[in-house]
Amino acid sequence: VGDMAPFYSSTISCLFGGSDDHVHATIDVENNVVFCVAPMFDRDSMEARALINLMIDDGINAIRMTSEKYNYLEPAIVTKIDPPVGTIRGGTVVKATGINFEGMTGLSLFCMFGDVAVDADIEDENKIICRSPEWSGGPKKIVVSIGIGNSTEMVLESRSSFEYLAHPSITKILPRFGHTSGGTAVVITGHALSWPDAVKHLSCQFGDAALVPAAVMDDNLLCVTPPLATGVSMHARSFDTNLTLY
Repeated sequence: VGDMAPFYSSTISCLFGGSDDHVHATIDVENNVVFCVAPMFDRDSMEARALINLMIDDGINAIRMTSEKYNYLEPAIVTKIDPPVGTIRGGTVVKATGINFEGMTGLSLFCMFGDVAVDADIEDENKIICRSPEWSGGPKKIVVSIGIGNSTEMVLESRSSFEYLAHPSITKILPRFGHTSGGTAVVITGHALSWPDAVKHLSCQFGDAALVPAAVMDDNLLCVTPPLATGVSMHARSFDTNLTLY
């Protein structure tokens, strides 16, 4: 707020939710900050999103000042993170599912990977999407929560975690050829392929073909080639082989 020093001896209160019920306020004169404790939301007499009115009464005149909107939100919680794993390089598209997200439409949202915040978007009333940030602390499992407002003024309770794993790479595939009808079992060798708790989220992609599941075989992965797509030349061709999180 502006200079509040002249009003130090005045009665100052806040009005929340469009209500006429005054809430006592205190002033930090040095920093020109007014503190109000939001009252409990009353569905019958208050609006969930409404401007905060600051009332100043010096005994002679009453001044009303309007601030930004204050939002009353239903208690919300993050119940599921999908996929719950990704590499330390970040970039994994993560969907956070939860309860009572519908009131957050239009608010600034963030995914909190530990203490690291990244921008998030609400997809529907119970799903928020973001991308995992790069992680420099090595493989680790961390709690993912949702932050609301500038500087994450409010952080939702979360019962879900995201596990950062070493980034995998492919060094060899055998065999390097197979029939166009698919069905060739391909053994993939590389680095950091041992994801025992996350292999169900790993898939192989041969060129632009559909994703196929990956299975663990010792320290390697096993994928079965899909049929060559209709309309693709049946002559001998080579394709890049990629690992991906679904």
